[in-house]
Amino acid sequence: MRRLLYLGDFLPGPNSGGALVLDRHLRRLAREGWQVIITVPAAALRPLPSGDSYQVRTLPSRKFWWPPASPRFPATMRLRVRLWANAVIRDPEWSAPPDVILTVLWGYAAVAAARVAVAWCRPLAVIVHDRLEEAKLPALEDRVASWIESTVLRSAARIWAVSDEMRAALAPLAPAEAIRTLPPVPDDYAPPGGWQPQYRSAPIIAHAGALHSYHVEYLAAVARAVARVGGELLIVTASDNPALAQLRASGTRFRHQPAFPTSTEALAFLSREATALTVMYPLEPSDHRRAPTGFPSRV
Repeated sequence: MRRLLYLGDFLPGPNSGGALVLDRHLRRLAREGWQVIITVPAAALRPLPSGDSYQVRTLPSRKFWWPPASPRFPATMRLRVRLWANAVIRDPEWSAPPDVILTVLWGYAAVAAARVAVAWCRPLAVIVHDRLEEAKLPALEDRVASWIESTVLRSAARIWAVSDEMRAALAPLAPAEAIRTLPPVPDDYAPPGGWQPQYRSAPIIAHAGALHSYHVEYLAAVARAVARVGGELLIVTASDNPALAQLRASGTRFRHQPAFPTSTEALAFLSREATALTVMYPLEPSDHRRAPTGFPSRV
C-alpha cells in the first residue's frame, strides 16, 4: 500500500475553505488505496469528521528542553521548524518513510514538511490555495510569508495550484514544469436540489460563510433588489461577525441564520431554504487581494 504523509498547519475538515479542499483530496486518495497519515502541531488538533480513516500524529507543542517559540518572534519559529522536522525524522514509527510528503502552503509546518522531504529523499507535493503575501495572516509578517513561500516552493517536486490564475502567479517562484492546476474536487455530499413553487414570488438569495466589510455594500444592493419582487436576503454566518452589525446598521433588511458546525449541515439547510447562493468577490480587486488567483467557490 502506498503511503502519504500530510504534514501541515491544520487538519482536514469542514471548518474552513482550505481545510475542506484538503479533506476532499485526501478522501479521494484514501478511496484509491493510499494510506494517509496526518501530522499537525498539537495546537491544531481537534476531532476529525466522521468517516475519516486517517492516522493522526502530532508535532509536539514543546519538549522540556526546547526553547519557547512564538510567531511574534520569527527566529524562534524557525528554530521550532527544525525541531519539528527532526522529531518526525527520528520517530521510530517512520523506520520506513512514506512514499510522498504533502503539505499546504500556509504556515511554518509547511517548512517542516519541506525539511522532512529533503532528509528522506521523498517527493514533496504542495497545495496552494492562497498566496501567503496576499492572505495577510495576522501571525505572519510579509518577510516571513515570503520566506515560507520561497523555502517550500523551492523544495517541491509538484505544486498544485487551485486555479489557472494561481498557477500563473506562482510561475516566477518555481519551475514551470513543477506547477499544475488542481481545482477543488466536488463534495461527497450532494443534497437534492429542485425548484420550489414559492421561489417564483418570493426568491431567497443566501450568502453563507465568510462575511467581510466590503461585502456589506453589495449585499445591501442584493437585499434591495430581491425585496422589490417580494424576496429576502438570507445571511448564514457567525452571530458575532462585525460585518453583520455593519449590515444591520445600514438599514438593510435580511434574515440571519447563525453558522452551522459543519458544511454538511449548512448545505442541507441551504438546499431547503435558498433559491440561489452568492459567491462574493468585490468589484475592486484591491478590496480582496486573493480574488484574482482564488477559486470562485472552494466549498
